[in-house]
Amino acid sequence: MIKKIIKGIGLLTIIALVYWYLYRIWRTRSLSQPLMDITAPSYKDEPPETDTELSNQEFPTRRSKQDNSTKIDDLTRINGIGPKISKVFEKAGINTYQQLANLDSTKIQAILEAANIRLAPSYETWSKQAQFATFDDWEGLSKYLEYQKEKNE
Repeated sequence: MIKKIIKGIGLLTIIALVYWYLYRIWRTRSLSQPLMDITAPSYKDEPPETDTELSNQEFPTRRSKQDNSTKIDDLTRINGIGPKISKVFEKAGINTYQQLANLDSTKIQAILEAANIRLAPSYETWSKQAQFATFDDWEGLSKYLEYQKEKNE
């Protein structure tokens, strides 16, 4: 009878150790691989100099310098920015996605507080959202917003 109990405990121990080991492997693999890549896309304006075929090819840029000075982006496409906040940014000289992308959250907070605007909960993500919008990566922006929504739940 005692031998059966010892064999039963030994078998349960082995099963528990195998389960623990497999779970640990699964957990470390799932944690080491991110759910999605949320980094802003990097675009090179200049071709590599080593490849002669590529050096003759022209790479498009987002806008020319002349367009940047006259073009005003629709900042309300950024999640959390409505018409009122968009006008505040316009008065502060922030008219393009690129200008918004260059701001950090403390500068955004200072602009909003100077205009007596209540801080939106998503203001810390506006710079990152503007990075996606700068390169017209609306699909990347929607994935980033989904990620932020899941992260906050």
